[in-house]
Amino acid sequence: MINWDAIPKPKVCESFLKAEEIKGFFVEEKMKRSWASMILVLWYVTKVCEIYNIPYFADYGTLLGTIRHGGFIPWDDDIDIAVKRKDYMRLMPILQKELPKECVVYSFYTQESYDVPKAFVTNRKYIDFGNSSKEAQITKKFYNCPYVVGVDIFPFDEVPRDDKEKELLLAVYGGIYDAAFRFNELKERGELEDYIHRINDTTGTKLTIDENNLQTKLWRLSDKVAMMYDESECDSYVWLPDVAASGDFSISRKKEWLDDFLKLPFEYIDLQVPIGYNEILKKNYGQDYLSPRQAKAGHDYPFYAVQDEKIRTWRQL
Repeated sequence: MINWDAIPKPKVCESFLKAEEIKGFFVEEKMKRSWASMILVLWYVTKVCEIYNIPYFADYGTLLGTIRHGGFIPWDDDIDIAVKRKDYMRLMPILQKELPKECVVYSFYTQESYDVPKAFVTNRKYIDFGNSSKEAQITKKFYNCPYVVGVDIFPFDEVPRDDKEKELLLAVYGGIYDAAFRFNELKERGELEDYIHRINDTTGTKLTIDENNLQTKLWRLSDKVAMMYDESECDSYVWLPDVAASGDFSISRKKEWLDDFLKLPFEYIDLQVPIGYNEILKKNYGQDYLSPRQAKAGHDYPFYAVQDEKIRTWRQL
């Protein structure tokens, strides 16, 4: 077991926690404390990866932020890292065993009811409503941030180089992904059973409409399909839900882009980025990715607005 007390933690300057305007965008103190908390979770996760020799790399907005800003994109409020699938499957139980006890690892393999095809590692399980000494201690440890914050971990799967195999992968994975993603909608409309029959016919499984944790089983089945190919059959990697949503394998990361990594500053820690970061960022954000353009994140900003409302409601009771 990792003795976290024996490892010096990254030092945060008080100035980092204060509100400021960055690139013309005002970042309030609550966000700065949330950022610091996310970075501490990131530090825990990446330290586990280093100790267990599990390669990871920044991707999506975190990769862009690392290269363009040396840290967070000012108008972003999450952290994204990725690992190759074989490493992801190793990492999930290791994180659950090795992270500090207040941290929670959400994935198909650590939480029965989790329903997102990536992992989310958090600083805590519950919001600090101000009525628990235990939660107060966690809040103090995480820079007086009362929120549940964390790091997304994306599993990147091998993409077969054969075009017909790509079509097969997209058809099978996409069908299962659609059933899992729209599970409640399909159930309400009475269409889920037909989906399950077709999935069973395609995959040889024997799922039934009334079995426990059916949605989680569908998600896990989609992962099994995602893992059908190995490195000898592929030239690239991708997070398959991106392809299921777009039908486009061209968003894949070429194998050579992930062959090695650089360590670059991300705020006050160092973070691994792929050697092919320039090609990845051009593909994701265009040739002019170094020119900042304020854009909303893929979720409501700030993320903690919902949590703030829950805290206000609790205090009014």
